[in-house]
Amino acid sequence: MRGVETTRGGCVRDGGRSRSRGNGRPVRATCSGRALAERSAEHARRGTGRQLAPSAAGAAGRPTAREEKNTARPRRAPRSTARSGRGIAARRRRGIVNSSYDVRTLVSALALAFGALALGAPAPAGAQAADPEQLTERVNQERPEEDETAWALSAGAVINTGNTRSWTANAGSNFRLVRGRHAFGAEWAFNYGRADLPDDGVDDYTDTARNSNLRLRYDLYLTRMDALFVALAHRWDTFAGLDTRLQGQVGYLRNFFREENHRAWGEVGYDITYDNFDPEAIQDPDTASDPMCDPAMGAPDDIADRPAICQADGSQIVHAARVYLGYENALNEHVRFLTGVEALLNLEEPEDLRINYDAALRSTIAGSLQVEIKFKLLYDNVPALQADGTEREKIDTTTTISLIYTLI
Repeated sequence: MRGVETTRGGCVRDGGRSRSRGNGRPVRATCSGRALAERSAEHARRGTGRQLAPSAAGAAGRPTAREEKNTARPRRAPRSTARSGRGIAARRRRGIVNSSYDVRTLVSALALAFGALALGAPAPAGAQAADPEQLTERVNQERPEEDETAWALSAGAVINTGNTRSWTANAGSNFRLVRGRHAFGAEWAFNYGRADLPDDGVDDYTDTARNSNLRLRYDLYLTRMDALFVALAHRWDTFAGLDTRLQGQVGYLRNFFREENHRAWGEVGYDITYDNFDPEAIQDPDTASDPMCDPAMGAPDDIADRPAICQADGSQIVHAARVYLGYENALNEHVRFLTGVEALLNLEEPEDLRINYDAALRSTIAGSLQVEIKFKLLYDNVPALQADGTEREKIDTTTTISLIYTLI
């Protein structure tokens, strides 16, 4: 028979296998209900969480199999009110600390994000990457121009026979190159005509039209709607008294609206014009009544033989403010309308106003072949002088019908 002894708390201990620790050897403890309650309270105060449940067999002094199992694997006893209160307070404190930590983390993340945006730095690794489709759409919207290479040639002619014998030919070229934000354009138009005048007494053809217009332009697009530009133009028109006219222009372009089928835009800037008049000597109208300049008073008939004060200056430089309005409309997939008006105001002599207007209607015949009807008007309020010192016509117009073939 095994040895039995009474332990502290009123439990009876005997030898045997148990997971409870005794005085150096394994023991089996059998406790009464009161003893079990006291031991449970003691474990609760110590924080071990153990709880012992009384049973009928335990009250009799002998444990059942279930009590042996409960003794071997004790359950965690409910914490006391005081300890539970302390636990709740601790959890609340931990919650406050965790909340403060979360707030600090959030503030740090926001500061890092704003700093990255301000410095243009890449987003942190934890940040969500943007959708590639959204990035592509944004780039396409901000792209000022689609890359383009275009080159077209034009030509036309008018021939009259019978009572009116004359012919006129016109030719032209239009080139445009766009790469990213940079655009370069070149336009050239040439007109030449001859006629047999019935009243000149000579059965021969003489020149009736002779002019050339060349324009080069470079645009730097700031956005899809804005651009800076510089342009150079040359005009040769001896019938208008211009042996050479050179123009340099700089300015700013703004698209008022720009859609797939049509757009309207405006330009403002500065223009400098150099005019070299007809190389023939011209009588200065301000000195025409001077005895040294008036043939009726003995002056030479040839203006070139008269004194220098009688001859008008053969060249001039004009500084002007420039304003331009343009409109383009694709009426349908085969027909396109273009028009524009330019005003040049002399900054030194405001009465010297020049206005240039043109309009063109193009229609596709087949493939790369188009037909164009174009009208051009040039107005100069102070035109070049004729040889006798009188003013030429203020308005010049040109109407052409041409075939255009697009090479590129």
